[in-house]
Order: sequence, then structure tokens, then C-alpha cells
Amino acid sequence: MGLWQCRRVSQSGVAADVAVDEAVRAYNNRFYGWDDAVVGPRAFEPPFATELLTHQWFGAVWQRNAPAYLPLRYELPRLVILHGRHRRGGAVASSRCHTISIDSDACRRSWLLHEIGHLLVPDDDGHGPLYALALITLWERELAIPRAHSLKLASEHGVAVATPTRRTP
Repeated sequence: MGLWQCRRVSQSGVAADVAVDEAVRAYNNRFYGWDDAVVGPRAFEPPFATELLTHQWFGAVWQRNAPAYLPLRYELPRLVILHGRHRRGGAVASSRCHTISIDSDACRRSWLLHEIGHLLVPDDDGHGPLYALALITLWERELAIPRAHSLKLASEHGVAVATPTRRTP
């Protein structure tokens, strides 16, 4: 059983919940390490110069990629760019609200692709194998990162990636 499935397992007792939390945290640490290794220097590119450029790029990426997936909704998600005291320290995607909230200083392609991936595969419980496959596909299409490179690093970091099917790109 993969760690992304831990929360679906019915277990009683606080000790089990703590073990699951630690397992999920350890997996997410490996996942983010993989994400950083694949994206590399692109993670440090400057944020988009204006909100207009951010929204234009975001919309184009969504239009190119959403038809190949089963998001909860196909219309363009709401992109909320947070400034000043409203900043959260990164970004978060909400499939239910069909929204991505992101700090203004995090508005770079790699961060936005990470959050778009969450909306494209909302049933994959965070950073599961389908999400990893979607992220690899987004990186390949939008950042020209070779799929083989991403898969090799996923294996090295212990990140599970789904096998593409006719339905998954």
C-alpha cells in the first residue's frame, strides 16, 4: 500500500494517526525534494512581472492541458494572487472551490504548474501517483523537461508515478 493511501485506511487509536501523519510527512518531504530536483534552477526564476502576464500564462496552460484530464470543472480556475499581509507563504489549490491562491512572490511557472496539477487530478489525494504523472506531463509540455529525466529522479527519490493509460497523458 502506498503512503498516499494511508488516510483512507480505517485505524483506531492516536498512535496509528501519529504514524500515518509521520509517513505522509516523510513522503511529502521526498515528493518536494523530487519536485525541486526536477525543476532545478527554474524554481528560482523571477516571478511574473505583472498580474496580467501571470493570468495570461495561467489561462493558456489550463486551456492546453485541462481537456486531457478529469478536473471537477473545466472552466478556467480562479487565480488569487496574495499581497502584503494576506500572503500565506506559498500556494494552495482547492479543487472544491476551483481556485488557486498564491503569494505574489511565488508566481513562477514551476509553482503554478504544481498547483494546476492538483486541480487536474482532484481525486488523487495530494501527491499520489496520478498527480505525479500529471506533474511530469505538465513539466514536459510547459517547461520542456524530458519525461525520462523526471521519471529517473522520481525513482531515486522514492516517488510513486502512475503508469500512463489511454485516459492519462
